[in-house]
Amino acid sequence: MTAPTITTPDDLLVAVDELARLLREEGPKAEVERHLTDRAVSALREAGFFRIWVPREYGGMEMDLVPALRIFERLSYVEGAAGWVVGNAAAIHTLCQLVPDEGADEIFATPDPIVAGGWSRPGKAIPVEGGYQVTGQFPFASGADAATYMTGMALAMDGDAPALHPTGDPVMVAPFFPPEDAENLDDWRTLGLRGTGSHDLRVTDLFVPHHRVVTVAPFGNPGRAFQGPLYRMGAWVAPTQICIQPLGQAQAALDAALELVQSKRPPTRRALRRTASARRKRSREPAPTCAPPAPSSIRRRGRCGRRCNGRSSVERPASSPSLPRRSSAKPR
Repeated sequence: MTAPTITTPDDLLVAVDELARLLREEGPKAEVERHLTDRAVSALREAGFFRIWVPREYGGMEMDLVPALRIFERLSYVEGAAGWVVGNAAAIHTLCQLVPDEGADEIFATPDPIVAGGWSRPGKAIPVEGGYQVTGQFPFASGADAATYMTGMALAMDGDAPALHPTGDPVMVAPFFPPEDAENLDDWRTLGLRGTGSHDLRVTDLFVPHHRVVTVAPFGNPGRAFQGPLYRMGAWVAPTQICIQPLGQAQAALDAALELVQSKRPPTRRALRRTASARRKRSREPAPTCAPPAPSSIRRRGRCGRRCNGRSSVERPASSPSLPRRSSAKPR
């Protein structure tokens, strides 16, 4: 296999900015179609975003964790659905370390692979000669419309009952299969992240050979191509991208709101940007709660609940008369 030119994290951060206009143009179309547009997917593939956590042996970057998360966050800032699909595919690529080498060779034979699927709502996997016969419906397959491979979760069966480990736990397996072997149900109809195409996948009596089936178990023996430090984190790599994507979108929402207050004029006819609270939010400075420090001999607690080195700015002056207490007695 001829590996493509390895792209550095800095190159990909520059590529995010270069693709920003295209991705934002395609965003509304993705919302309508409920999956990333072909133009957006092609641009992301060409730039190398789907190789971030692919092993170097398969032409990927095998990028360190922190630089990769910065890229996912920046991409999510520009276009949330694109950031989610790229990060989700990257996370599944790391989980492929459990796949036997022969199966991994097939999954990553396609340049810039996108593996989509969800390991929840298990189906059934009946052992047959050479593999399993799998039936099930697998939800949340983000990027399914552009996927080069798919995956799901199933209970390995022993007759009519689930097969059990010696510990008594059910045996769970994860089959990997080409997209043409599954039915894309096109049922992703949501308000948030509508452009991710996170449809359900359905397979019925699908034969999956042993070399493309993973027995879900603690990580410990990664495949030949997955010997680098990144994959030693095992399953803990995947949750990091799930956490970073909303941060990118949240920052974009905050910046959009701060930009809006520069010009928006409410019915009071005073621009929002001129109010004290808006100026404080714009500068991201906390609201004042306590007065400047006073001599150390004066130590009080302000109404903010914190111990202050001075008088609270909202504390009643010593000369203020105390108000009479309200009687709690009921009138006769």
